Formats: sequence, structure tokens, C-alpha cells
Amino acid sequence: MIGPSLKVENVTCRYNSHQPPVLNNISIEIPGGAFALLIGPNGSGKTTFLRCCADLIPYSGRIYIDSQSIQNSRITDFLKNRNENLRIVYIPQGHRVFPRLTVRENLLVGGHTLFSKEIKLRMAAVLELFPRLQPLLNRTAGLISGGEQQETVLARALMVDPDLLLIDEPFLGLDQEAIDRIVNLLYKIKVGLKTILLAEHKHNYLYNLATHYVSFCAKGLGSVELIYN
Repeated sequence: MIGPSLKVENVTCRYNSHQPPVLNNISIEIPGGAFALLIGPNGSGKTTFLRCCADLIPYSGRIYIDSQSIQNSRITDFLKNRNENLRIVYIPQGHRVFPRLTVRENLLVGGHTLFSKEIKLRMAAVLELFPRLQPLLNRTAGLISGGEQQETVLARALMVDPDLLLIDEPFLGLDQEAIDRIVNLLYKIKVGLKTILLAEHKHNYLYNLATHYVSFCAKGLGSVELIYN
């Protein structure tokens, strides 16, 4: 099944009343199954946009997922009210593993909402997609390389088989070899027809993967332009 559409209407977000808004009256529509690449300089609102879409910070305006507004509703409550079991995952920038847990335990944290039978099936599916993690399952996540940590983070996110993925700066701090591996993994994830929004400065690696570009302007004004690939 194709992932959900995302519609943003007149969204404004500011972190305090003494500063200009990071996002200012943003409106944009992204179709289901799209791979939307968020591009723009530091401070232009890409991370804030993703966090709004994940319902992690307050904003004014409306955000619709498959035509249903999530305004004034926690994502968890919104999902409970849907007929289908839609799953949304936000992956913040940095290699956000649980450093004292093993790689296996990190993956289990990602699947903590699943039934035990589902966990086994999803673990097998994720490890098929991320075969490099198989020999690392019993390693402490804080002691593996940055590239392996980022693979662990992506794999953990996929444990619930999400329909909408919001990914922030997955290449941050990675060397060329690790970036190439992450790009290949993103190609495989895209085959699953999920809707993906991804913010990345090194967007040249993703030109052939993106179906849409969302261009954020400089100086924190947060005006955006949707460009079809």
C-alpha cells in the first residue's frame, strides 16, 4: 500500500515570542508514496518542519495526513482514531542509538509496541534489509562505528514498518563509505512505497532518489517551494 499524503496549510512556528517565526505561513502538499527531499541552509526551518509534522512542537495552522487534520491532537491519539493502522516515525539528526544497549536491544526498543510474534517477523525483515547488523547484534551500540550506528537507527525505525518516515540529516558525521551504504539502504526502503520526508545538506547524493524537492529559503523565513523531479 502506498504511504499517506501530507498536506500543510498556513503553518507558522516560533520557539519564543521575542524572535521571528522559524516557519512563516507555510503551505505545501506532498502526495502519498513520495520521497521528498528538504533542502536549504542552516536555520531555514527544515528540522522545525519535520518536528511539526511529527507533532513534537506547537504550531499554528493545519497539517493533514491523508486528509485528516492532526491539529490539537497528539499523534498517538490521532492514529488511534484512524481506521487503518498508520505508523509514523521521526528520526532526529545524529546517531541517536541507546549507547549502553546492544544493537539487538536497540532494535527491540523500536518494536516495543508490537506483539511478540510481530517482533520476530519484523526483526527478520529488518535484518534482511540491514545484513551488516547481523554480526553486530550483541555488540554495545555505543562502541560501533558512526555508520553502523546510523544503520542501527534506521533499522530501529523500520521495526514498526512505518508508513511515513521523517528523517533529519542522516549523513551527519559519516564518511563517504558510510554515506554510500545509507543511500543504498534508502533506495531499498523507498521500494516499500513509503512516504519519506528527508532533510539533508549533502542532497547531491539523493538527486536520483527524490521524487520531490522542498526548498527552504535562508534567514529563517521558512518560505518553501515544491519542485517536482
